[in-house]
Amino acid sequence: MKAFSLSFLLFFCSLLIVLVIINYDVPIRTIVQITALLLVVALITVHLFDHAFARKEVKWFLLFLTSFIVQLLVASTGGLSSPFFILLHLTAFGIGLLISSTTALLFLGSSALVLVGSLLLDSSTQSLWLQDPAATILYIISFISVVPLVLLLTRNYSLKDTIVTLLTNQVKVDENILAELNELAFITDRKSNILAVNDAVEEMLLKPREALLHRPLFSVLFLRDKDGTVINQESLKLDTILNEKISRNVDNLSLLATTSVTSQKINMRIKPIAGMKDIEDQISFIISGTTRIANDVHKNLEEASARHNAMTEALKKKLFTKQSEEFYTFVIVSTAEKDILNTWIIEDHPIEEKKVPVDVASLCKEAVVSEQGFAQALDVSLQFALPDFGQKDIAPFITSLFTIASEKFTGPFFTAPCEVKYLSIAIQKLLELAILLATREQRPLVQLDVTRQGDKALLIAITTTVPQIVLEKQAEMFVMYYGTLAGRTKLHLGSGLEGYLAKKIVDALNIPMTITTAETQHRITFQLEINKERK
Repeated sequence: MKAFSLSFLLFFCSLLIVLVIINYDVPIRTIVQITALLLVVALITVHLFDHAFARKEVKWFLLFLTSFIVQLLVASTGGLSSPFFILLHLTAFGIGLLISSTTALLFLGSSALVLVGSLLLDSSTQSLWLQDPAATILYIISFISVVPLVLLLTRNYSLKDTIVTLLTNQVKVDENILAELNELAFITDRKSNILAVNDAVEEMLLKPREALLHRPLFSVLFLRDKDGTVINQESLKLDTILNEKISRNVDNLSLLATTSVTSQKINMRIKPIAGMKDIEDQISFIISGTTRIANDVHKNLEEASARHNAMTEALKKKLFTKQSEEFYTFVIVSTAEKDILNTWIIEDHPIEEKKVPVDVASLCKEAVVSEQGFAQALDVSLQFALPDFGQKDIAPFITSLFTIASEKFTGPFFTAPCEVKYLSIAIQKLLELAILLATREQRPLVQLDVTRQGDKALLIAITTTVPQIVLEKQAEMFVMYYGTLAGRTKLHLGSGLEGYLAKKIVDALNIPMTITTAETQHRITFQLEINKERK
């Protein structure tokens, strides 16, 4: 809104100055001198803008100069019949591509007012209109026709630029994650053509990634079972694995690498990966039992994770402003990616509990806010509440001269010693699990409540509406990939790790978790009890 107001003000000032110059019939020689001087100023400003003195104000100054110079040239040389008339179109396209389509439309609107004003104030322009009104009408039509072109071009250019940036960075992050796995990892399509591999595959097969991608898996990977039978797509029955959404373990295989004359004993896990909209199902092949050449894979992990999170949030914000379907797809993909990374870290590094006093209510509220994008992507309502807590509770702690909302003064009432990082992850994963479970309900709702249990404990309750099948198979919610629930609900939209991660962390932190159900209302509540007394 601030950018819109500033653009409007700049174009309005440009419009007024140009009309004043036209009204006072400033000689064309003087106008040329003014234009030349302003062009020099613009070039100097651009030079400074590209170097150490760059500031946001310079961008708006350049926008004003550009608008003023173009409108002055057009208005002073005949208006609609000006030889510089095309500059209005080109400038609108440039502003649309570099700034926004809204700013480009504001420029066209102010330029239209300049043309109308010059027509009313300049008698020579009026005579041209009277002599050849048909040509003037054609000029007007050409001016108006550029509006949808500006909107279409800028929207597609900006969206494609965002998506290309997103996908480029996403590929880099995915490759970094795959590079850290201590196993050979292949991702293929339904026909077992390789779509992605990790660094261990390149090291084992001594082939660059480009030489492996899009080739049939079993043309680069030679496997035999314990009886010496060659393993291929038909013998593994991959179509059955995909259609029935089941995983399969194949043990006691021999791997014959193309770079070696000896075979290695390996185990292989085959898992179907459910596709999303416009993306077909894929298959992952994880081969364990091989020797990893590079062992130092944990350097600067926290720093890399922080940089990745910053990049993800920036792209998420940029896509959100466009309100496009790509935003929701990105939210789901980035959430799944974090699950994979967190699972890998927790599996490789046992949780070291470091308890510090923390406002649990504030922690839970932040978790709800951070998961709103994930909930919106799946059309689920996500709410936060502090039942039985309000102004009456904080009244003894504040004076009549000091007013504050109760939800902003939770520290004295909801503080407990916790392991902040992992408790936050556990709450987020439970919220994501609850959101995924609620997706098939007519009015999906997930609510997180924090209540006090006297002075000794806090109770975090996450309640969600669920289908009947979830009530019948609760145990599968905390199994990696959700067992058969994944194929009978919309749990496949997540990473398949939400419940597993939450249970893993809760057990490691020794936090009591209970699950209560209300079958008549199709509701499940996950409850975490946080002890307020330091142990």
